Amino acid sequence: MKVNYKLNAEDYLKFQLYTASRSKQMKAKRMVARIIWPIVFLAIGIYFAVEKVWAGAFILAAFAILWFFVYPIYTRIFIKKQFLKEIKEKYAENLDKQLGIEILVNDLQLTAPQGQRTIKFTSISEINDLGSHYLIIFDIGTVAILPIGREVGRNVWDDFIKQLALKSGKSVYDKKDWKWI
Repeated sequence: MKVNYKLNAEDYLKFQLYTASRSKQMKAKRMVARIIWPIVFLAIGIYFAVEKVWAGAFILAAFAILWFFVYPIYTRIFIKKQFLKEIKEKYAENLDKQLGIEILVNDLQLTAPQGQRTIKFTSISEINDLGSHYLIIFDIGTVAILPIGREVGRNVWDDFIKQLALKSGKSVYDKKDWKWI
């Protein structure tokens, strides 16, 4: 079975955000920044309170509280913009170009404007269903992003993924409730 499709920047972005949301390092970095800065602001505010500089103490306390609640929203938007910029630079040659994926007898063949790549079914590490995309993650460090609904309907992709799961022996993980936070 062969399926042709196109990817846009939003498709790559979905994958990048999904990967980042699973990264322990990214989660830890965001949590540390969310906690450490308010503690620093509160510590300076306490110093101002001890020195009887009440305005400075209240401003820093308010800023610490504001930071704690606004920082996650800010980083969510900032990271998304950074990834989008990086995608447009790195993946420009694949954006809105015809791509293909085909299940062969013992392999999976990926076709892009630069050429073809044949990957053994044993190289598939996981298959994820994000609702709007299927992600086939390979142990060689590549991924196949399959957008659902734009050019190829869910029924076609579901049949393709069922065949792939059967031939590769991998389960399809249902991640339809995943959101970038």
